[in-house]
Amino acid sequence: MITDKNNISIVGAGLMGHGIALTFAKAGYTVNVFDPIKDVVSNLSKQIENSLQGMGIEEQGIKKILNNIQICSVL
Repeated sequence: MITDKNNISIVGAGLMGHGIALTFAKAGYTVNVFDPIKDVVSNLSKQIENSLQGMGIEEQGIKKILNNIQICSVL
């Protein structure tokens, strides 16, 4: 059972970071993601959405998973 105390923080939203964020968010965790590169951060949601679509997850499920991810501007 996941509680409010189950927060994950990820530093780096690139190839590995986005996959880690996706995995934990899909499992129901709240995921905080930080990356100092603005282009990486601005593409994060779309990159995760594309990955989830590739897994066959429907739009409603994708929205739920994306709601578990928070992009942070500072560590």
